[in-house]
Amino acid sequence: MALELFARDGFAATTLAAIAEGAEVSPRTVSTYFPSKEGIVFAAYEDAIARLVTRLAAREPGACVVATVGDWARVEASLQDPVSSATVRARVTDGPDFARLRQAAIARDPDLWALERGHVRPLTDAVATAFAEEFAIPADSLAVRLAAETTTVALLEANARAARGDSPFNALLDDVLAFVRGGVAALRK
Repeated sequence: MALELFARDGFAATTLAAIAEGAEVSPRTVSTYFPSKEGIVFAAYEDAIARLVTRLAAREPGACVVATVGDWARVEASLQDPVSSATVRARVTDGPDFARLRQAAIARDPDLWALERGHVRPLTDAVATAFAEEFAIPADSLAVRLAAETTTVALLEANARAARGDSPFNALLDDVLAFVRGGVAALRK
């Protein structure tokens, strides 16, 4: 309900009381599960990023970071339940499409857009650490940070475009991964 209200009315204009009323619960119940409106929007991100961190840590020596990120993104798009999905999947036909509603709310509100960047910072840092290992250079080097930031922003853009209906996420993901691979190859030279 909250994501529907954020997408329809805007993040700032939607109150916790309105969310509670729409969900037919008390405002206290809403704030018990989500201490802030921001938490409602970005709750799905933490678990998804934790799964990427685990996947990156468990990859075989010499395994390509871009391939690992691609495998993670495909799994995320196929396995998450519709309520907690951060990744836009095929259109939901029976009930609200929470991932698309989340993206619509973020696209509508510059403050949410900026907050999203903060919530994906751990993803960027995990990818930077993995690229540093792959490149055998320091994690704070420009090449590593460029590769990690580009990967993150490209994934966010693919998700946003999938939410708008431009193309399915997996098709956009192929373009993202090709772009990042090319950038990584250029950085290695």
